[in-house]
Amino acid sequence: MVVIRKVITLLLSLTLLLFFVPVALAGESPVLTLEQARALAQAQGLWQQELELGYSRTEIMLLQQKKNLGIGVMDSKYLKESVEHLDTVIAEMKEEADQLKEQIASWEEEVEVLRAEDPVPQEVYFLERNIEEAKIELLDKREEINYVGRNRSALEVRMYATRELEDQVEQILNPLEDAHDAASDALLQQPRIIDYQVENLYLSLLELEAGKKSMEASAELLQKLVEVEKLKRELGMGTPQSQREAEQNLKQLEERLKDLKNTEMELKRSLNRLMGIPLEHDFAVTAVSYELPYGGLPLDTEPDLQRSVSYRRAVENLERKKSDFDDLTYYDRESETDKYRLIKAELETAEVELEKTILSLQANYQKRKEQLLLAAEAVEVAASNLENAKEKLRQERIKHNLGMISPLELKQQELALLEAEAGYLAAQNRHFLAFRAYMLARDGIEIAN
Repeated sequence: MVVIRKVITLLLSLTLLLFFVPVALAGESPVLTLEQARALAQAQGLWQQELELGYSRTEIMLLQQKKNLGIGVMDSKYLKESVEHLDTVIAEMKEEADQLKEQIASWEEEVEVLRAEDPVPQEVYFLERNIEEAKIELLDKREEINYVGRNRSALEVRMYATRELEDQVEQILNPLEDAHDAASDALLQQPRIIDYQVENLYLSLLELEAGKKSMEASAELLQKLVEVEKLKRELGMGTPQSQREAEQNLKQLEERLKDLKNTEMELKRSLNRLMGIPLEHDFAVTAVSYELPYGGLPLDTEPDLQRSVSYRRAVENLERKKSDFDDLTYYDRESETDKYRLIKAELETAEVELEKTILSLQANYQKRKEQLLLAAEAVEVAASNLENAKEKLRQERIKHNLGMISPLELKQQELALLEAEAGYLAAQNRHFLAFRAYMLARDGIEIAN
């Protein structure tokens, strides 16, 4: 598995390098697609490696502690299943032995009848030989039953001894088992969460690019306004206050643009960290497809609990507690010993935990479903705003060509279109991420935001 992962990582790295080279030679930042980012994060991302190492570490620690405590790989539950299996085998063997006894008795009756004849038929000797062979087989079967029975008794003794030992060391093993279960759950769920985090960062960078483009256009417009105010003041048509306000607005916008670029650097570092490549590696993002697979089909009304790791884990815990309760002795039940009360309380707690897990999964699903529907509506609103901005710009260009408005006024409408485009892109990004979050919630996976 490790070798395969290394091969995949090498191939992905080579593919990425070959893809970057032509662009890098041109003196521009290499282009990274969303698909490449997801693949790199899964193949060589530090988060994924930490998950795999964490799982291996908890597994080794648990096995080592069991070994130190004298508990073999076979726990009491496995031993109980083995005892029950041998019970079934013994029952089948006894049934076979009973059938042999019935067959022998039938042949003996037949021999007795035939020996009363004169002369004795030759068939009697064949039947007597069959009877002798069947008796030998019956003795072998009984010996086999005794042998399996001894093994079954030894396993049962070992089962009770292991169960008693498990009870004694439960406080030691429980934290290790919980850690191992958590690592196992994370290994199953986190790859999809990693995909979501990569998508979130990548789309945030796309949205930031559009916002930066709009802000740079605004800065260009404000710079022209400052120049106009300066000229008006020189001609005695403006005031110092108007010029200062224009300069202050430009300065504030330049500060915001600087903050935006710093945010871009931090987002790229975060994405590089997820992909397992140097933090300062620069790249450019490119447009993604916003085609969503559900295609207008009706959304589910409930999450698919069987897909949920947390639900399955809660069910398994409840089943274990039920098994512990069923294994209580008659004395424990009738006397209501401390052991009985403890296991009964743990069973009731497991039932409550399962109910809480179901409610949490359902609430998360409903929240993500509502967010998805709202995000879809927001895309429609943003699309309408974009069309209106395009039409408004078309009209303003006609007015500008007729000399009815100034170039600055036309520039303002061009800026409004850029802002509408940025708004539409942001709405599409949120819709895309809302759908991803909905799919995770449908499968019982909760994410932070």
